[in-house]
Amino acid sequence: MLHQQTPVENPPRPLISFIIPCYNEPREMLTDCIESILSLPLRSEEREVIVVDDGSATPIATFLAPYGEALQLLRQDNLGLAAARNAALECARGTYVQFVDSDDRLIPSQYSHVIREIKNRRPDILLFGWTRSEHFRECSACRPMTDGVSHLLKNNIQGSACHYVFRFDLLGSLRFPVGLFHEDEAFTPLLFLRAKTLLPTDITAYFYRRCPSSITTRRSRSHFETRLNHLLAVIKRLRDETCHLKGNARKALDRRVSQLTMDYIYQAVMLLRSRKDLFSHVLLLKTNGLYPLPVRRYTLKYFFFSLLANTSAGLFSASYCLWQSRRSKSGRSKRVDAYPFFRRPSLFVVPHLRGRQKNIRCLLSRQNGILLSGSSQIKHHTSPLPSFPLYILPK
Repeated sequence: MLHQQTPVENPPRPLISFIIPCYNEPREMLTDCIESILSLPLRSEEREVIVVDDGSATPIATFLAPYGEALQLLRQDNLGLAAARNAALECARGTYVQFVDSDDRLIPSQYSHVIREIKNRRPDILLFGWTRSEHFRECSACRPMTDGVSHLLKNNIQGSACHYVFRFDLLGSLRFPVGLFHEDEAFTPLLFLRAKTLLPTDITAYFYRRCPSSITTRRSRSHFETRLNHLLAVIKRLRDETCHLKGNARKALDRRVSQLTMDYIYQAVMLLRSRKDLFSHVLLLKTNGLYPLPVRRYTLKYFFFSLLANTSAGLFSASYCLWQSRRSKSGRSKRVDAYPFFRRPSLFVVPHLRGRQKNIRCLLSRQNGILLSGSSQIKHHTSPLPSFPLYILPK
């Protein structure tokens, strides 16, 4: 007599897999992060919480035991953030994936709007904002749906992988590059290019905290050099990817490469505080075909910075101005009072641009700024203030 076997049903797929890499994190911060996820309006079968212990000196399994089956704990040798995230992705089952750093937390009252939108509208990626303040404006507004290529083409995105939730099926073989500090910058643009539906929102759903032991708080010169070298490796990696793209996808990734190159120069100015080192890093960009910067009007800030950074005089002026503004902000400089415009930290000084003043003056007429031309006259523009003024020095 044959007995018919009852087929074993697969457990229902969770809506969201929350991935939390952890390395030597204070117990209070990690538990606060986990509690912010467990307090979301999701049934237990709708969420999957994966904590990856990246070789912490004190294993975290002991104080996570009370959570029982509410979370899944993985442990590995200390291989870094990228390897920890990749390990969690291999066992994640959720329809969507949300990365959360262990020293941060979600804001349940706001993230509930994120959950509502992905249930109702099912985008490939949903973007939301972050805050460092306990006091912020609550908002649930969404912007028009778009696609990832169009969003990259028109916006200067935030590279962090924690500021969006994405559909797991988008990944394919895409993973974080192991061994780099700027792994998010290498991952996020390529993921966005795969998204056919992307939903930007004004929701502030992520609370950012900085742990004293975090790698972003290290201040040694060797660490700064390492971060710059890793950022350059990411830029080259993305630049190589553009060779396999066509049309708007290629233009979108070219924009991201240019913006990261601008950020590389800015960080070389602010972190190294040495003109000799600055020019050596710019020479390194030139050797790799990343300098001079393409002059494009991606944003007003990028446009002026590219004009500035593409000349030695401009780099000299920018470095001096940025260093003085930082010193003024920290109260370590008294000479800055002689130059009131140095008080603004986001300031750029542009040298005489050989006949381009007319074009820049026309552009500024739609913005706000003070233009110092070849004479000492100051021309005021009455349009609304931009994020920074522009100054053109005399010949």
